[in-house]
Amino acid sequence: MDLAPLGLSFLVSGFARRSHHRLDHLDLAIRARDEIPVAPEIPGWNPPGWQDRLVAIQVSVCGPRDCTPEDESNAREVGRLLAEREAVVICGGYTGVMAAVAAGARGAGGTVVGILSRADREDANPDLSIVIPTGVGEARNSIIVNSGDAVIVVGGSWGTLSELALAMRRGNVPVVQLGGWRLLDRSGRPVEGVRHAPSPEEALTATGLWTPAR
Repeated sequence: MDLAPLGLSFLVSGFARRSHHRLDHLDLAIRARDEIPVAPEIPGWNPPGWQDRLVAIQVSVCGPRDCTPEDESNAREVGRLLAEREAVVICGGYTGVMAAVAAGARGAGGTVVGILSRADREDANPDLSIVIPTGVGEARNSIIVNSGDAVIVVGGSWGTLSELALAMRRGNVPVVQLGGWRLLDRSGRPVEGVRHAPSPEEALTATGLWTPAR
């Protein structure tokens, strides 16, 4: 008896069953995707393409550990406003501006990711939703600025300046500065590229991630 046709029949039959199984899984995946709840529209604000996004907007917020009361207040409000817009806040995870933006976002029900310079969670601020110890020291500044769809800088310090420089060097995301240091060129003119904002609300507007509804 020639078993070749029979073997081919089993092979085709098995392939058909596996293909049908894959199609069932694909159908389930498509239905699951379609049933993902869409973030509610915020009155007066519509992020471009927000209805089609399946991932959250991420905004990196940078600032010094030792900040002024004004910087702390601004950072807290930035965090609150980002949480209201369903954005994930990325920050350095320690004190000062980092703690203020985390507190503002977490208090409004938002998600805050702390990218730590240490290799452990020691000294991480308590308002972080997710803690990522990197163990890479100041090099973690690059991770912070590369994780955002925009970068908002609140206040100024040498470490914050490095984050601002890395964000500008990245070149493909909006960089907004709220308070802090001003960079001047050799002629004493403000360096182009950084978007300056006078308030937390205008800082979010300056990112271009949200545009006023018409």
